[in-house]
Amino acid sequence: GALLETWHPELAAVPDEDAGASVDPAEVLDGGRRMRALLARVPVPSAAEDDDALREALVSADDDARIVALVERLDHARHLHLYPREDWEPLYANIVGAYLPVAEWAGGRLGARYRRWADAFARRLEREGRSGRTGA
Repeated sequence: GALLETWHPELAAVPDEDAGASVDPAEVLDGGRRMRALLARVPVPSAAEDDDALREALVSADDDARIVALVERLDHARHLHLYPREDWEPLYANIVGAYLPVAEWAGGRLGARYRRWADAFARRLEREGRSGRTGA
């Protein structure tokens, strides 16, 4: 998930194929190819698709691609409170509408972490609503 960046694409890491002399270059290049192939299979949000289409893409993706997508988006979710509300509201809606249901469907630790985040963020929104705050 660290090499995927769907919210701020300009921050995406560009993998370096030259890993140095201490490793076999053939292994490094093969690992880079496999990593690129995996990242190419990861479903990512698109302005042309709604949450239903994204959920379907996530569910039908292979396990590795789905996990990368879920991990990357959970990383963004954990930092939403750092942004102004107008910046994070669309991302929050996308996470709750597409990623959370898929994470819970997939289950395991990742599903539990999504649920814990969603519950905590909902409590935060409720507290802010009661206090009249409109920021993050």
